[in-house]
Amino acid sequence: MTKSRNKSSKTQSSDQKLNIINAKAAAFYRRLYRRAGAAKAITATAHKIARIFYRLWTTKQSYQDLGADYYEQQYRQRVINNLSKKAQSLRFQLDEASSA
Repeated sequence: MTKSRNKSSKTQSSDQKLNIINAKAAAFYRRLYRRAGAAKAITATAHKIARIFYRLWTTKQSYQDLGADYYEQQYRQRVINNLSKKAQSLRFQLDEASSA
């Protein structure tokens, strides 16, 4: 129980250190932090922000943040598609689960 508190406080302090302003990058960072650790998450998030900045700079467009919910929804759909392809390759068939 103590470890989870420390982890969340580490995540929050790392978020503050990164000074992430948009929700998409913050959601990306938190997801990657759980998988790969702080150092790789910080580097990957900085790279993602740099790519966004470069594209906006070169195309002279303005950035519109779609929010963390949109990003999480896209991520969930990618996971479902990947699991579906994996199941197909193993000759399984997936059925839609009904929400009750």
